[in-house]
Amino acid sequence: MGPAWTQSSPPDPRVPARSLKPDASDRLYGGASILRLTLEISETELERLRKEPRKFAVARLVEQGGRVYEDVGVKLKGAAGSFREIDDQPAFTIDVAKYSPQQRFHDQSRFHLNNSVQDNSRLHELVASDLMSQAKIPAPRVTHARLKMNTRDLGVYVLKESFDATFLARHFVRTAGTLYDGGFLQDIDAELEKDIGRNPKERLELQALLEACRTEDPATRWRLIERQVAIDPFLSFVSMELMVGHWDGYSLNRNNYRLWFEPGMQQAWFLPHGMDQIFQDAEAPILDYPMAIVADAILRRPEWRARFRKRLQELLPLFDFKRKLEPKLQTWKKRLEPVMKDLGDERFAEWNNAVRDLENRLEARDQSLRDQVARPEPEALEFGARTRVVLKGWFSNCERGEPTIDQRVRQKPPVFFLRCQGKEGTIASFRHRIMLKKGLYTFEAKATVKGLEPIPEDKESGVSSRISGSSSAPEITTNVEGHLLRHEFEIREDRRLVELVLEIRGQAGELTVDAQSLALVKR
Repeated sequence: MGPAWTQSSPPDPRVPARSLKPDASDRLYGGASILRLTLEISETELERLRKEPRKFAVARLVEQGGRVYEDVGVKLKGAAGSFREIDDQPAFTIDVAKYSPQQRFHDQSRFHLNNSVQDNSRLHELVASDLMSQAKIPAPRVTHARLKMNTRDLGVYVLKESFDATFLARHFVRTAGTLYDGGFLQDIDAELEKDIGRNPKERLELQALLEACRTEDPATRWRLIERQVAIDPFLSFVSMELMVGHWDGYSLNRNNYRLWFEPGMQQAWFLPHGMDQIFQDAEAPILDYPMAIVADAILRRPEWRARFRKRLQELLPLFDFKRKLEPKLQTWKKRLEPVMKDLGDERFAEWNNAVRDLENRLEARDQSLRDQVARPEPEALEFGARTRVVLKGWFSNCERGEPTIDQRVRQKPPVFFLRCQGKEGTIASFRHRIMLKKGLYTFEAKATVKGLEPIPEDKESGVSSRISGSSSAPEITTNVEGHLLRHEFEIREDRRLVELVLEIRGQAGELTVDAQSLALVKR
């Protein structure tokens, strides 16, 4: 059973079963110097990493002024934006105990070396980790290292703690639970990879959580969710993801997270990951309702929404630029300056400019958060005497393929156009988010489809209309002219944010939508 949390002031979740003594990992992540590491990889093992970069090869890790680690497991890491091949500037997962179970690196068996190709300041992960920890959210610790691979100088890397048994022991009383990797753009309805856990029935936890979030009756839904999720820690998690502008995290993008189920109560804890692109937009909204399954379900309940708003206010002082963020940033900058200068004038200037840009974004974010926290709740759509409202402000989304997407709003009549392209077929959609009150609704759209070819073995191929989080059989499976799609749904809560979806799934085909037909009818 996890630690008890109160509504107004969540305590630190680190309540270990025994008193943990400071170890070498504390000194590593809190140290004032930058490690210098060399990975020695034979040509045979390099070739193995060229062919199978996600599988472990054998290397030798040498720490300047320290010890040598023999027979270290090393593999490449990173997703679409950060992955680099072994002969480029790769990111690594290092497992010093892979082939020597008793071997440890500063009391760690496993850690990561991130290439920071999407963060020239090398500080995003450190800033985010520090903020998450202050908000009492379990997050991996971060430091830096100067890295060489054989004789090649790879520069300054972000050294990051791994999600493993050691990490769990620092934050939770019981560590015999299950840890899932959120993977790439996957929510809890996907087949999440299990990182830790031996019980074959553990996936029942995921299924129970999904069923709780999708229960139609609100009262029953709230009761089931409260059994499945540590609510106040989750509200802190969502608050911080939004406040740091983690657009590529769970709440906003169903990406970059770990999901931990504690043994006993089997409650879910969401853990932040991949925070190398934070604070990109100083005005990123924090009051919009996230569409990730668990975030959407929890924030629908007015009581939990109110607690979320209160948590935003409680966390706001962490983002005080002058008093909190700027002093720490200057300390971290001073720590990195000597090693960045050692990389040459051009790379130092690039880094220095990136840090200055981060400072400006942090200061602007501080003011934006203050303004947003004071704003009222988003308003629900008012129909008045009308029963039908034409909807504007649509955006596109692509899950597969490389479609051509165009909103031809200046054309007469205005249309939305989407052409399926890509060897594996296309799954793409037009979407619109809207706050609605309790009631019965029909989503309408008039569509023309040409050259439609189904994706092999995909029973959902075709064109369909629905709301996000629900399933709907395709309404159009052949070529048609001006077909009116209609999707009926009910809002049972007093207020709920929904995402309307007009989707095409096909190996080939073109979808043209009359923009003036995209409407919502209240029944």
